[in-house]
Amino acid sequence: MATNRTTVATLTIALIVFVILTFVLAVTTYLFFQRWMEEYEAGVALKAADVTKNEQLGGVQQDNAKLREVIGAGEEELLDAIETSKNELFTQEFAGFSGDQKTYRTLVAWLADELKARDQKVKDAEAKFQQAMKLAEDKVKEADAAKQVAVASLQDAKDTFETEVTKFNTDRSEHETKQSKLVEEKSKAEAGAERYRLVVQEIAKFGGVLSAASKPLFDSAVREGNPTQQLEVVYRELQSREKVIKTQNETLSSLRVASTGQQQAVLAATPRDERIDGFDGRVSTINEADHTAMVSFRSTAGMRPGLVLAVYDPSDPKPRVGSRKGLLEVIGVEGPTMARARIREDSTRNPILSGDGVASSLWSVGTAPEVAIVGFVRLDGDTRPDRDRLVALVERSGGQVVDSVTESTAMVVDAGVPPPSAGDTTSTWRKEDGERRNRALEKAKQAGVRVTGIDALLDMLGQNREAFETRGGARAPETRRPPAP
Repeated sequence: MATNRTTVATLTIALIVFVILTFVLAVTTYLFFQRWMEEYEAGVALKAADVTKNEQLGGVQQDNAKLREVIGAGEEELLDAIETSKNELFTQEFAGFSGDQKTYRTLVAWLADELKARDQKVKDAEAKFQQAMKLAEDKVKEADAAKQVAVASLQDAKDTFETEVTKFNTDRSEHETKQSKLVEEKSKAEAGAERYRLVVQEIAKFGGVLSAASKPLFDSAVREGNPTQQLEVVYRELQSREKVIKTQNETLSSLRVASTGQQQAVLAATPRDERIDGFDGRVSTINEADHTAMVSFRSTAGMRPGLVLAVYDPSDPKPRVGSRKGLLEVIGVEGPTMARARIREDSTRNPILSGDGVASSLWSVGTAPEVAIVGFVRLDGDTRPDRDRLVALVERSGGQVVDSVTESTAMVVDAGVPPPSAGDTTSTWRKEDGERRNRALEKAKQAGVRVTGIDALLDMLGQNREAFETRGGARAPETRRPPAP
C-alpha cells in the first residue's frame, strides 16, 4: 500500500515537471518566433523605405531635369554657375527690376507688367496722334470756313459802308436838328428846375408859422429833401386851423356879432370843452370773455398802446364831454384801421355796444395833439411837484406837451398856483412861473383853446388822484359804474 502511494506521488511530480517544462518550451518558442517576426517586419519596412527613397530620388532627378529644361540650363551645368548666371542677368540685363524676390517667376511677371504698360502707352500715344490729326483737320476746315465767311463779310462790309455813309449823312442832318431841339428843352428844364427850387424855398418858409406839433414833422421832411411830405404837413396844419376857424365862425354866426372886439370877447368866453367835435372811431365788436373790444378808425397812424378813449352813444354826433358811456384803453394796434382795447369803465344798465362812437382829446390821426401844462402840478399828497409824471402820462397816451400856446394847441391844463402850505416847495415856484401861467391862459382865451384842470385831464387819461395817493400813479382798475340817476 505504501509502495503504491510512492509511485503515485512520483508520477504526479513527474507529470508536474513535464507540464512545467512543456510550458517553458511553449513560452520560449513564442518569444523566439515573436522576435523573428519583429525582425522580419523591420526588414520589410526597410526595404519599402528604400523603394520609396529610390522613387523620390527618381522624381527629384526628373524635376531637376525638367527645371533645367525650363530655365535653359544644361545637364552638366553646376548649380553655382546657374545662380551666378541668374545674378548677372538681374544686375546687368534687368537692372530696373525692383522686386525683393529676384526669381525667374517674379521676373516674368514684372516683364509682363512692363509690356502691358508699354503697350498702353503706345496705344495712348496713337490715340493722341489720331486726335491731333482730327483736330488739325477740323482746324483746317474751320479756317476754310472762316476764310469764306471773311470774304463774304468783307463784301458785306463794303456794301454796309456805302449804306452807312449815306445813312450818316442823313443822320447828321437829323442830329443837328435834334441837338437844337435838346438845347431848347434843356433851357426849359433848367428854367423849370429853377422854378422848382424857388417853390421849395417858398414851401420851407411855412416852417416858421407851423404849430409845435407839426414843426418836427416839417423839419424832418426838409432834412430828407421831400417837398411833397412838407406840403402834406402844411395841408394837415391848414385842415386843423380850418376846423378851429369853422368852429369859431359857427359860434359867431349863431350870436350875430359884427364888432371885432365883441367877437374876440365871445370867442374868449366860449368854452370849447362842452361837446366833442366828432367821433374818432367806432366800436366794432365786444368780447365779454376777456372784457375787450375791437375799435375801427379811419386810420390808426400815430396811435400808441395806453391811449384812453371815451365811449359815447352814436345817436348824437357831437355829444357832451361828460355824457360818456365808459372808457376804453388801447392795448394793441391790429392794423391800419383796427385797434384792440381793454374796457376800463362801463355801466351795467348802459353797457358799451357795437357801433358806439369813441373820441379822445389826446390823439388825432397822424399828429400828436399839443397839450400845454401851466401852473404848479401836484398829483399826490406830498409837497413835491409832479409835472414830469403828468407829462409822461400825456406822452404815453399820444399827446405832445408844449411850452407855448398857439391856435393849434388842443388843450391847456391849468394846475393852479401852489398853496401857501406847500412848505419848501414854494421856493421852486417863481414869479416868472406865475406870469407864464397868466400869459398862457390869456392866449388860450384869445385863441379859443380849451382850458381844463388836472382832474379833468386825469379823467381823460383814465386816472384819478386816489390812484396816485395810494398806488403812486398805478393804472386805475376796471370798474362798472352804476347807471346815472
